[in-house]
Formats: sequence, C-alpha cells, structure tokens
Amino acid sequence: MIRDFIHVAAFVALVGWLTFLVWYSLRAKWWKSPEGRNVWGVASALVVALGMVNASYIWPDYAARDWVVLGVYVYLAALAVQRTAQMERRQRRGADRH
Repeated sequence: MIRDFIHVAAFVALVGWLTFLVWYSLRAKWWKSPEGRNVWGVASALVVALGMVNASYIWPDYAARDWVVLGVYVYLAALAVQRTAQMERRQRRGADRH
C-alpha cells in the first residue's frame, strides 16, 4: 500500500518538475545569466533523476540502467560544483564592493 503512494508521489514530482522545466525553458531568458542556466540545469537534472526513478518502477532492470544512474549522479555532482563556484564568485564580488 505505501509503495503505491510512493509511486504516485514520484510520478507527481516528475510531472511537477517537468512542467516547471518546460515553462521555464519557454518563458524565462534562463540562458542569459549563470543563475538562470544553473536553475535550468538543476530542474533538468531533477526531471532526469525522477524519470529514472519512475522508469525503475516500470522496468526494474532496463538495459544500460547502471550507465543511466551513473550519468545522472555525475550530472547532479557537476551542478553542485557549478553552483558552489557561482556562489563563491558572487560573494567575492559582493565583498569587493564594501
């Protein structure tokens, strides 16, 4: 029973993030700023990760699953590094103004 709720929650999360990603891609000028590109990257990584989770409920052992999982984790790690570097640059620029 709880697994059914988990599957529904994972699907709703996927649809929610996919909706945001499509809306953000079409409506915002995300490519014009580092922050916008990072938001797009994080949203796309969440869509991919949630897609991977949902796919595992339907196909527990699909072809190339390990490669997909590895790719998603590397992408998420790279985004974390990018965001951390971005935050550090912003804070340094802010410190230079004072």
